[in-house]
Amino acid sequence: MLLWRDRLCESFFFLGIAVPLSALSVAFFLEYVLGYKPCQFCLYERWVYASILVCSCVWTAAKNLPKRYGALAVTFLVLAGLVVTGVHIGIERGWISEELCAVSEISYEELLESLQDLDDGDERMPSCANVPLRIVGVSLAECNFIFLIMCFFVCFYVLLRMCRDKKVLGR
Repeated sequence: MLLWRDRLCESFFFLGIAVPLSALSVAFFLEYVLGYKPCQFCLYERWVYASILVCSCVWTAAKNLPKRYGALAVTFLVLAGLVVTGVHIGIERGWISEELCAVSEISYEELLESLQDLDDGDERMPSCANVPLRIVGVSLAECNFIFLIMCFFVCFYVLLRMCRDKKVLGR
């Protein structure tokens, strides 16, 4: 009979697929359905979730890779997400200036011109300091930070368990 700890280790990479998919789905819903434009750091946070998703897919599909290395990679990606989100919160709260982080307001037109020479209008990317949506006084970046802290503790626990008990997941 498997204990909940063993089941958590076995389903770790499936959670690593489901969690980023749900987070990215919420982000795209807010952007494309509700019309909230993401700031630069919101886009950086999406890249972190996409990286966790890819890493989890690779370690789920690869049967011969040691699972603890995948757990280590996911843990470091979650830590990177905590850093990016922490800076994002610092900008929102006014603790860090946007200029310090080299986040400038660039139009979508300038971005597309630099990539494809396309004309996409003059819609400016919103500033990180202007928070358009708060839930019970908490910004989405702060919700993301709390969520990533919980994810980090789960990742750290699973990583310690996999390294201590190498027979978990067979490797």
